[in-house]
Amino acid sequence: MPVLTRLRWQLFGELRAELRREHAELMETVQNISGSIRGMSHRFDQVENRQEISLRHLSQVEAYAQATAQRFVINCGDDGLLVRTAVGYLFCDSKDSQLIACLLEN
Repeated sequence: MPVLTRLRWQLFGELRAELRREHAELMETVQNISGSIRGMSHRFDQVENRQEISLRHLSQVEAYAQATAQRFVINCGDDGLLVRTAVGYLFCDSKDSQLIACLLEN
């Protein structure tokens, strides 16, 4: 075998070995990145689920706040209360707790 051919085989062999090492390192890096992406995807799903739950809770809180804002009672001394209703204010006996509760709930 001529000298140039042997030299070429040796150089190409070293080059191939170096390329294989680099390829193996790159594949390992790609696998690590792929694993990280899968982990991040899982975390994003968790955050999205928590966000949906938080939005539902916020909606409930807003509904309760709206209902609470519509409930309004003014003390009118020892005997009575003014309770805000859908049609206006209603004077109620302060001892009639069932009527007051009913008006405040509706």
